[in-house]
Amino acid sequence: VRQFEYHPLRPSTLLVGMKDGTAGIIDYDTDVMTHSCAVDRFPILGLSWFHTLPTWSVVGGSQSGVIRFLRYDEGTPGTMHSVELEPFQHLSSLSMNCTDDFFMTSGFCIDVGLYDVITGRRIQTFRNLHQNFINILRFSHRTPQLFATASFDHTCKVWDLRSPGLCAEKPVLNCPGSTLNVMCSFSPDDSRLLVSGVDEELQQFDLRTGGSSQFPVPSLGSSINYRRSLYIAGGDVVATVATNESLLRFYDASAGHQPLGSIDFRTMLLKQGSQSQSQEAQSIFRWHRPRWGGMRSSCEESPSEGSNGMRVEYLQSLRCHPSAPQMLSALVAASEPSPEAYVAAVHLEAVPGRP
Repeated sequence: VRQFEYHPLRPSTLLVGMKDGTAGIIDYDTDVMTHSCAVDRFPILGLSWFHTLPTWSVVGGSQSGVIRFLRYDEGTPGTMHSVELEPFQHLSSLSMNCTDDFFMTSGFCIDVGLYDVITGRRIQTFRNLHQNFINILRFSHRTPQLFATASFDHTCKVWDLRSPGLCAEKPVLNCPGSTLNVMCSFSPDDSRLLVSGVDEELQQFDLRTGGSSQFPVPSLGSSINYRRSLYIAGGDVVATVATNESLLRFYDASAGHQPLGSIDFRTMLLKQGSQSQSQEAQSIFRWHRPRWGGMRSSCEESPSEGSNGMRVEYLQSLRCHPSAPQMLSALVAASEPSPEAYVAAVHLEAVPGRP
């Protein structure tokens, strides 16, 4: 698996993008891929569900920028119907707005594309919005015209499509950071923006005041420890992972950002090895239902890559369920000598920070 997204309405359904260019639907209760479609020969990096059409999604491939609308038949497992759209070269992300009127794309370039959902055409390209690649673009949850871009130029910017002459010098808000920005995410009520960078870089920006605060994330001192963070449903807790760590960490979203706990995925894939040998080749999902535990001490930090030549698990991506705060999933990848990648579903017995 290369990327995945929870269905906004179906609690047991995931949209996944594979490294071989296949997109599919997974029922994670049964660990079965029910539908699939060959989209491209490059990894699928962009995935977004429609909000009002539960069987429709839009997906995009990386280097080629192939973009397709996909539809699946819930009552009939098998292939997915697809409609190919105008490509967006070197695509890195795409996002559907909350009213399904349009979606936008970003890529390993400094431009973003705006697509009309009804016609499937790219109706505008906003050029030179950043000074380096735009890794992630995300629409807000409640305002159809509001979106944010996280760039490798150390800034994250918030934009409004209603603004006349939208250009690099006129964002709604400019959110500076100390590292390249890997990801951004709006809070459920769109009042805050979470911006993830490299290593310990994790900031929250108040979209009403423009103020910012830093989370107390421990540093590994690594320039390739790419962080990804999201709000758990409800918006009062933040979950965060990084690509050189095996820990899924939780923090209070309110001022002070108190650490609330963590889950260690180290050796999880090794423990699942005997089970995976007996499952079908298409199975790519593992349940992981931990009891809630306190924060680990700094001396118990995840080992650095390849320490002692041992196989180590890393968390490459993260998604939180849009309506169930106790549900989230991480993309768990194993280092050599046995490279593997699985989507691990986490079902918390208690939501951190709540009684």
